[in-house]
Amino acid sequence: MGNGLYDNSNNTITHFHCEVMMKKLKNEKLAFTRETDYRGFNIKAFWGDGGNARIEIIKDGKVYREFLFPAYKIYNLQAHFEDIVDGELQNSDAGYRIAASTGLEGLVK
Repeated sequence: MGNGLYDNSNNTITHFHCEVMMKKLKNEKLAFTRETDYRGFNIKAFWGDGGNARIEIIKDGKVYREFLFPAYKIYNLQAHFEDIVDGELQNSDAGYRIAASTGLEGLVK
């Protein structure tokens, strides 16, 4: 299984709650954060050397979930952030699955 929420080995997501803070990425820099919270949640994405980005989901000003995610897909997290939060509130990983999707799964048989 891969590190964190996204498993690169088979393009799947594993859902868990991180209690221990991850190490910063080498040469880590903030890629983005949202300007406003959505339902008490926010997101920060950091990238550095390598193909993964470190993601922090923040709830009420504190890190709620932290994981690695493919750096080239981080803007999908921002685009589907409301789906992610709505899923979190329903104890579902559906929003993360949407963000991790290539968008082509339905076209391939």
